[in-house]
Amino acid sequence: MIQTDQALLHRTAEFTDGSTGKVEMQWPDVRRVAAFRRNVLTQPVLCVAISDPSNIVVLDEAMDGWEGLLKELSRILSESASFSQWRDSIQGESTDSYWTVLFRAGG
Repeated sequence: MIQTDQALLHRTAEFTDGSTGKVEMQWPDVRRVAAFRRNVLTQPVLCVAISDPSNIVVLDEAMDGWEGLLKELSRILSESASFSQWRDSIQGESTDSYWTVLFRAGG
């Protein structure tokens, strides 16, 4: 599950052995956001990789909370034309990954 608000990103994963993993990132600490598409079995899946100084979390459109994440990324990356360009181009039929760095701290 993906949960976001104006202050943070929270990712909770439940594993088949019953254990749970959690990652929390403060938006001001995010150093990079990259978007890409990968093939899972026979279907393309939209993904983002978000990193802070301690973590890298990869999130995809099959996860609960994806739509909320996209809304929050749109707000956070509102100055980045690359986000809207990537989102528009990724909707096409091509199987290319469209790897795009949407945000990098300090430049």
